[in-house]
This record gives sequence, C-alpha cells and structure tokens, in this order.
Amino acid sequence: VGRSISSDHGQLLFYPKHAKDVVDPKLFPYNKSTSIPLPYEEVALCAKELGGILAAAAPYHLQIPHPMGDKIFKMDGINAIEVRNAKYSNLINDFALEASYHLRIPGIGGSETRDDLNSIGTTATLFSQKIKNNQDLIDAIKTGQVWPVKISDEVKLRPQSPNDAGGRSNDRSGPPRRSSHSSSNPRGAPRGGDRRDS
Repeated sequence: VGRSISSDHGQLLFYPKHAKDVVDPKLFPYNKSTSIPLPYEEVALCAKELGGILAAAAPYHLQIPHPMGDKIFKMDGINAIEVRNAKYSNLINDFALEASYHLRIPGIGGSETRDDLNSIGTTATLFSQKIKNNQDLIDAIKTGQVWPVKISDEVKLRPQSPNDAGGRSNDRSGPPRRSSHSSSNPRGAPRGGDRRDS
C-alpha cells in the first residue's frame, strides 16, 4: 500500500510500514481540492517517523507543479527513484535512471494509472522475493532487491464473452489431438509386415 504526495520538491511515493499510516493526518493536513504541496522536509521527517520510505516519482517530468529535477541530488530521505514510468518519454526516464545510478539509490517502475487505467500492466517493479506486506516491500527497496521492468508498450485486452469466467474460457478441452498412428495402422495392430512362424 502506498500513496502519491505532492511536495514543493515534486511528486513523491510514500510507502508506510503499516498500511493504516497511508492516510496519516500529518502527511495530508490540507484540503486536497486546493492542491497545496507539502514542504518536502516535513514529508521526509513524517515518513521516517512512521518507519516508511519515499520514492521520487518521475523526478525529471518538468511539466508538473514544483518539479524535482536536479534538486534530487541534494534531498535527504529519498529511498528509491521511479526510473521507468509508462506514461513519460524515454528522456524523462533516462534522466531519472542516471540520477539513480549516481546516487546509488534503487530504481523502480510504475504504470502511472493516476488519470486512467490504459497503461496498467505495461511497466512494473520486479522484486527478488515474494512481497507479503509493506515491511517486505520496504526491506526489498532498502536492500536494492528491486528492478524496473517494461512489460509492453500497450495492454491488449481480449473481449470477454458472456460464457467466460473471469475472462477465461470454460472450455478446457483445447484443440483436437493429432493421432500419431496412421488410419491404416490402428492402435494395437502389429507392425512390420507379415509374420511367419518358423
């Protein structure tokens, strides 16, 4: 469980130790409709107090309010950098990847589904082990056991028919099998021509 936060130093992804802390009032003390960004220092301090981590979300996407850009090199408290974002250009992603490399901070990937679900499943973060809870996620990121992966350029969903169960066909029979025996030699018939008893 995580949450996107608008700060005066760009977009952040907050992953708390405990899922309930994702809506901690210290991190969201403002009326969301006003879209007032929070001071980065306060967000970083609160994330640390809650035992969580912060990731810089597309730090080189300069069209968002208060973009992070090269400020990332002077920001303490960033535990990961989103280096592969499905919605943004290769240039934006490559700058983030360079920052991740120079800062020796793990890179993560995301599908960017804030506005719509069209890119869901196109980009992800690969973990070296099964993630059962937020603490597992935090530990994996802190130890660098994560890798951004691009899965595809677009999601191709097949149409769902009324007979499908959860998008899967109920017919499990598959295509008809080809016989390995010719019709002139049915199963069980002797092979190899005439047999003569001596």
